[in-house]
Amino acid sequence: MKLRTWSLRLLTLLLFPTLALAQNTGKLSGRVVDASTGEPLPGANVFLEGTTLGTSTDVNGEYTIFEIPPGTYTVVASFVGYVTVRQENVQIIAGITTRLDFELRPATIEGEEIVVVAARPLVNPTATNAVRRLDREEFEKLPTRAVSTYYAIQPGVTLLNGEVYIRGGRPDETEYLLEGISSRSLIGTDNVIPVIPEALEEIQVFAGGYSAELGGANAGIVQQVLRTGGPKLSGMVQYESDFVADAFNNTYSYGYNDLTATLGGPLIWNQHRFFVAVNYRTTDDYNPMFWYGANLDYSENGGLCVNDPEQRCIPPIDDIRGDTAVAPLRWEDGKLPGIGRPLEEFRLNGTLLFDFSPLRIRLGGALLTANRRINTLPIRNFYNQERLPRRDDLRWLASMQATYFLSSNTYLEGTLGLFQYNFEVYDPLFDKPKADGQGGAVINIVNYYNREAVREALSHDPELADLYTRFWQGQYQQPPLYQFHTFRFHRPGRVLTTYQRREQSYWNISLGLVSQQENHELRLGGHYQRWTLRDYVLSGSGLASILQNDPSYIDRIRAEADEVAFRIRQDGWGGYGYDEFMNKLDSGLDGPKHPVTASLYINDKIEFNDIIVNAGLRWDYFDMDLWTVDDLGNPAYDPNNATVLGADEAPNGLKSAPAKSVLQPRLGLSFPVTDRTVFHLQYGKFAQMPDMGFAYTRRSRMALIFSGRFFFASPFAFELDPIKTTQYEIGFSHQFTDFSAFDITAFYRKTEGQLEIIRVDTDPTSPANPYNLFTNGDFSIARGIEISLRTRRVGGVMAMFNYTLTDAKGTNSEPGGQVSALENGTAPPSLLQPLSFEQRHRGAIVLDYRTGAEQPLALQNLSVNLLFSFNSGHRFTRSTGGVGQRGADEGALLTDSDPRNRVPLEPLNSSTTPWYFRTDLRIEKGFSFGGATATAYMYIENLLNRRNPINVYLRTGSPYDDGFLNNPELSEEIIRAQGPDYVYYYQQINLRNRQHYIADEGVDLFDRPRQVRLGLRVEF
Repeated sequence: MKLRTWSLRLLTLLLFPTLALAQNTGKLSGRVVDASTGEPLPGANVFLEGTTLGTSTDVNGEYTIFEIPPGTYTVVASFVGYVTVRQENVQIIAGITTRLDFELRPATIEGEEIVVVAARPLVNPTATNAVRRLDREEFEKLPTRAVSTYYAIQPGVTLLNGEVYIRGGRPDETEYLLEGISSRSLIGTDNVIPVIPEALEEIQVFAGGYSAELGGANAGIVQQVLRTGGPKLSGMVQYESDFVADAFNNTYSYGYNDLTATLGGPLIWNQHRFFVAVNYRTTDDYNPMFWYGANLDYSENGGLCVNDPEQRCIPPIDDIRGDTAVAPLRWEDGKLPGIGRPLEEFRLNGTLLFDFSPLRIRLGGALLTANRRINTLPIRNFYNQERLPRRDDLRWLASMQATYFLSSNTYLEGTLGLFQYNFEVYDPLFDKPKADGQGGAVINIVNYYNREAVREALSHDPELADLYTRFWQGQYQQPPLYQFHTFRFHRPGRVLTTYQRREQSYWNISLGLVSQQENHELRLGGHYQRWTLRDYVLSGSGLASILQNDPSYIDRIRAEADEVAFRIRQDGWGGYGYDEFMNKLDSGLDGPKHPVTASLYINDKIEFNDIIVNAGLRWDYFDMDLWTVDDLGNPAYDPNNATVLGADEAPNGLKSAPAKSVLQPRLGLSFPVTDRTVFHLQYGKFAQMPDMGFAYTRRSRMALIFSGRFFFASPFAFELDPIKTTQYEIGFSHQFTDFSAFDITAFYRKTEGQLEIIRVDTDPTSPANPYNLFTNGDFSIARGIEISLRTRRVGGVMAMFNYTLTDAKGTNSEPGGQVSALENGTAPPSLLQPLSFEQRHRGAIVLDYRTGAEQPLALQNLSVNLLFSFNSGHRFTRSTGGVGQRGADEGALLTDSDPRNRVPLEPLNSSTTPWYFRTDLRIEKGFSFGGATATAYMYIENLLNRRNPINVYLRTGSPYDDGFLNNPELSEEIIRAQGPDYVYYYQQINLRNRQHYIADEGVDLFDRPRQVRLGLRVEF
């Protein structure tokens, strides 16, 4: 025993210096008394059945059990001479204290036992802020397997164009946690570790107001916890597909296939548990869209095929070169032409729980590998399918959480976190480039523009090789574009790929101490997180143009000569963490970025019967690893070497920006008026780093910006401060019947120091031209009311209603929001305006009906779930403007990609897109056989196939008409020159299938069409 104790202590000392705090377990507390007298029963045993988690009551009959993984448990209370009580269906929620009292009566028969089934709690009296939660039982029945939908239907959350906004905050103000550590990218700030839905135990959304242990996010935190294996071996195999979709009217199969398997249970010793989930998914189109067929062929009799009654059709003829396209130009409704947008994805999630009481260790992890073909413009790419760029992803996250009990009420806790997010975009005809010190990586990328290299890559198919090299103008001169009635199409063999690779990783350590001293739960600790970011981008077109005239230049590339490096920099290519030839660098001005965050905190949660106080103080340290200069108007730009010099190379050169720190008080109060009525108040200050994708850039791109040769809508940042938010929240929860309750919460939040874009005028003697720069400056105010209504299951029906009323205003909606004003010489916004992502009204209704064993056999285990989502649309600004530098095939769009030609017709964001309504449906039927169950199910997303507008054209406020063809001032001259055939092309390509809008904005005007999926799940 002594040897075991010392071994555990030694293991603890080795573990905890490298641990990082996690907050993804719950706490159970209560009191055990004599049912007759109400006297406490000290020494009564309370434990969670099937686990080693348990404790004994103190002299007052009170007990507390810490560090319980979220889930549903049976809690047993026993005392000598009293009837044992088993309370089933007790829910444990991460970060929340669940209160469970027992009243034991004297036993008349030895071994007598009472079983009580606990009802789902509808009001939690210990929460001092609004916490929205879905558990496994709830989201398994929803008519979607998109995890983002699970939290997007919660109050306070907006999902728009793939971005998540919480309480009026920008997307970069939301944090995502998986197994207690961050799963968010530092560049783009997306949740990049998607979880297998069947591996999730619960999802919580903290819409601001969280206690001092949590930080790094000003608007909200989405916390996901993986399942833990149970006391018995169990598993599941599930397959679903959309192969039946074609049987429905105006519905299409997208080649979707998904196979999932889970397995969990005890290891060799019952106190140790495991859970693992695997998923393999393929689809022909990972982003289905409303897609309409078209026939753009010509007629042998002249004009278009669609106007030829004899239908004597030929492929279109190039406007400039007069040659005929290699194939007819037509496609069907529903599915993209060619290979579409294929995706192949493998995911692995799992947990291991080791209980060496008093030491518990939990290992958790998630892995994703994926490859996809990028086909943003399927019409323009119609003839060039083989050269669609390929993107490969490798993403993983691993955590080791440990808890060591120093006593029954005091313990150490922590987590070691590791994270990796890598992707690479390359031409699928070629292998991935690899640096070899002899220019190998650059040569590989330049070969995208090498006709003979393309021929060799396609040598397995001589006909295809001939087709994809037939139109080249020289060995290093790629095929020209097709042009039909001014509309551009990529000829077979044309290069579509700019090579990019990016690597992001971090390691995270910290230590926390938790101690329950009577009514006080004291937490103190800190964390340290260090990132490593590398990025490299290169187009081989510039070097290819040199090789076309000087084939011997390849020797200088192989020698990795300075003149080649200069040419790469001159075009703005290269990276950080790599040199110009993609050799890795570990230090210097071109070395990787190493931002660091750290924190210290103390928090005291004081729980009395009539008040809970949650008070804390957090200190955050941010070293963003940015550059700064002494004089913004005269940076050390070196045009002769296409770079920006460091402080040790030139006056006013680049030097490291100082780190920043912020102190943040937090206070939450909860007033449990009764066991059914609770008020809560919350105040807090929060701080975080901005999206570093706006800040980081390579020196070559910075030099290109200083050169003034091109317009950059998204430049870079020098020294930045953290973004700061102050938030207030008041809420009221009330259970008004035995089976239903509502919650209403009002919030107010003010955010300062958000990124904005400014114009820097340079010194007349500086070689740098005036340039745009991101800096702190924007601010916003958001306020709103959130309403949530939930019911327990009554008569087989359970319901949930969530609604949010939001008023979000700010100086700009996103960092580059005022670039148009800067470029046009007008005053940028300085007053609060509605934010473009504000959805004033947003809500969701969930109705779930299930039958039980008492129903006739045909109706047993039948489930129907309906999800109805709605919102009032988001803000935009009606605008006008000319055609500018746009081609005739692009019309006169007014978009964010280049807003210099855009003139507002009204105050910013005064208009609103149309209302959005969507209905999703899931139906399933279960069957039992032996010790297993089988469930057949079907779910339909966008049941009514409603063509929901999510964006509009700024000129018209409509998603159907961009205002170009009907405006003679814009289109009359082009139509006169091109004739009615141009109008038909424009209607089919741009108005019906939105190619010009998607090309500019990267998002669609409409939400996804109806999708039907059929599945079978077998569980044991």
